[in-house]
Amino acid sequence: MNFLKKILYILYIINTVIGLVLITLCIALYISLFSFLIHFNKYQNYNSFYELEKTKNFLGKIGAIIGDKFIYNGLGISSFLFPLLLLLIGLIILFGINYIKYIIHIIFLILLIPIVLSILLPNNNILSGTLGNRVHKIFTIFIGEVGVCISILFFILLYIIFLFKITPFKLRTLFLKKKN
Repeated sequence: MNFLKKILYILYIINTVIGLVLITLCIALYISLFSFLIHFNKYQNYNSFYELEKTKNFLGKIGAIIGDKFIYNGLGISSFLFPLLLLLIGLIILFGINYIKYIIHIIFLILLIPIVLSILLPNNNILSGTLGNRVHKIFTIFIGEVGVCISILFFILLYIIFLFKITPFKLRTLFLKKKN
């Protein structure tokens, strides 16, 4: 019995450490992304990692590289949802709060926002990221611009249906109430 208590205590400590690390990473990632967004137009030479040149990012060269990889070469402005995702996972691990449905919504938005912004504002890597632009170009090659728009509209409608739990019966009763 004593051995089991020691294992449970060690697991409790590991969960606490992992939760705190995720929350700390959330804060650091948010600062890095915010700093990149402030200085992206006059950005420094972060590629020369071993040079002693000072960067303008609040977290130094590591922050500059992270900001560039997440925003410019990654998910664009929706990268700001990724620290929120880490925060929710950290809170789940630390306190056992049930934020699973929010995590699913955030993941959906992280994947959808770059593609939508790439359609609305093409070749803007700050807003849509390289990922959004590339996915948009690949989808356009296979299904055309109209097909991409229809697919995005379908996924947004699907998201709304799952978010508000819309069923044909609910729609029918809604329309019948408006007629009366």
